[in-house]
Amino acid sequence: MAALISTVTCTIRWFRCAASVACLSAFSLVRGAEDLSQWAHSSDLYFDTSPAGANVANRVLDFPVLVRLRSPDFDFSQAMGKGEDIRFSKPDGAPINYEIERWDPVAKAAEIWLRLDTVPGAYQGRLARMHWGKPGSASLSSAAGVFSAANAYESVWHMGGAGSGPRANAVTGKPPASPGNFEGDESGEGVIGLADNLDGGAPGDYLNIGNGYAQFPNGFTFSIWAHPTRNSKWGRLLDMGNGPGMDNIYLMRKFDSQDLVFGLWQGGTKTAGEITANGILYPDQWGWYAVTVSGKSVRIYRNGALAASGDLPVGINNAVRTKSYLGRSNWASDEYFAGAFDEAEIANVARSADWIKLAYANQNPRQNLVSFTPPSAYCAEPKFSAPSDTSLPEESVVELVGIAECAKSFLWSALSGPAPRILDPEVKVLLVSLPRVGKDTSIVYRFSADYGVSAQAGNVQIRIKKSIPDPVFTLGAAAWNGKDSLVLKPVISNLDEIRASREPNISYAWTVAGLNADTAWRADGLLLKSAYAEGDLNVGLCLSNNGAPVCKTVLVNVKYATTSLGGKKPPIGGESTHGALQATPGHDAQGRFISASKSRTEFPAGRFF
Repeated sequence: MAALISTVTCTIRWFRCAASVACLSAFSLVRGAEDLSQWAHSSDLYFDTSPAGANVANRVLDFPVLVRLRSPDFDFSQAMGKGEDIRFSKPDGAPINYEIERWDPVAKAAEIWLRLDTVPGAYQGRLARMHWGKPGSASLSSAAGVFSAANAYESVWHMGGAGSGPRANAVTGKPPASPGNFEGDESGEGVIGLADNLDGGAPGDYLNIGNGYAQFPNGFTFSIWAHPTRNSKWGRLLDMGNGPGMDNIYLMRKFDSQDLVFGLWQGGTKTAGEITANGILYPDQWGWYAVTVSGKSVRIYRNGALAASGDLPVGINNAVRTKSYLGRSNWASDEYFAGAFDEAEIANVARSADWIKLAYANQNPRQNLVSFTPPSAYCAEPKFSAPSDTSLPEESVVELVGIAECAKSFLWSALSGPAPRILDPEVKVLLVSLPRVGKDTSIVYRFSADYGVSAQAGNVQIRIKKSIPDPVFTLGAAAWNGKDSLVLKPVISNLDEIRASREPNISYAWTVAGLNADTAWRADGLLLKSAYAEGDLNVGLCLSNNGAPVCKTVLVNVKYATTSLGGKKPPIGGESTHGALQATPGHDAQGRFISASKSRTEFPAGRFF
């Protein structure tokens, strides 16, 4: 099983007041028959959607707000053992529906969801109050009160739990996420309470999310926290359908790259094109991934920032989907997702960009939306600093932390070097997945802040060390009689070094140009089966272990064998000494090209090891 994933939690400072008339005068604290002035403790909740906080300009309606409680900032001994006495109210005294996802007084940790009817944009101030300290209270925690079908929720699974039992659906009447191939040790600490760690085996762990998912006339949104631990080939975050190539809605890894792909099938027909977000499945770190569909328009997000967008020829069709999974594909040959999942949600509307941005700002461990401290306390005095220069191996992940207290806005930009695309430049903490490089090189980023009357900026240099070997290989020249099968194999001189590196898998892509020849690729090389004319056949090979491709070509001279009468014997098309390969024209069952009828043939990419 994958190792249990831990996360860093944000620190909350509390302002507490006694249950007195003076303290409670700003609130009419009555919830039905409950007089919340009888609760021993209370604290205001402050929200910040200004540029210094969540940085959301427009209001968001009916929004589920996550509140985390941690010791020593919250004294769990002041509340009941399961949080039964927790209550929330608006500034006008009206009750706020809430759900306790986790209340663990032993670990001194809790996660609670509130449903707020409005979160204003560009706002700093109070929107709620929390109450606790009333022994003998009955719990009013209600998942349905927060995540309801009336608010366009189709399904919400908080993930994690005891053993291999079903993961409850927070939406009333909707199916649970039922574990498949679980061994009982999958649950562990996640981003929000508990998560499920999937081993990516064969077969691997996955979650069956039941039947339905038919009608999305008003749009579609899927979001999930994911922590990839291995680049499992075609590993699915989501696949809803009726089997392979039937009504599928999927969000998946592209082969074993870090690209994330969204696609649809209309009945048994695949829609033309897919929407791909390049390089956003960062290894060994949590990321919040979301996709929205409005008609034919698709938008893919990572950590609240738009990563890719585009239009498909058609939208989502109306069909009941009976084989739907998290972490598993409807195609048997695809690998299971390897890593951890937390907080998976499906909605039957396309959530707005502001909703997506606000959700990430609130849910991430360094959340900057809600606090028990007034936002003005964050800006006691202006401060600015950029992170120090650093040096790391290629493919490392570096966290750049800028300080811009009291700034009206702040921004990251790339100045030089092979800098990965910045998905969300308006953050203080920038996570950078360093690229593969051909040699030691540097990236320079700039962190800048606008204080209204002044501006400050600082640069940080990241020196990237070349640490992963690229393939070094030869093909060599060859002569061929055009009849007897010939296998061209690369000789990789640094194979042992590559196998011992962080990128041990070598992918390949063959090309053939020139003569008309019958060919096929194999796991160990390119099979030349027969040629239909004499001359030169140009064969190219590109090798890559997740870096820049290293390419070479070889010239194969085709000359027919001489017969006993002195003439030349033409080849017999389609003969092969390799009976395991299909000899008919077209492609075999694995999608491999068999008959080369064009002047140039490009073969599908594959793996040597």
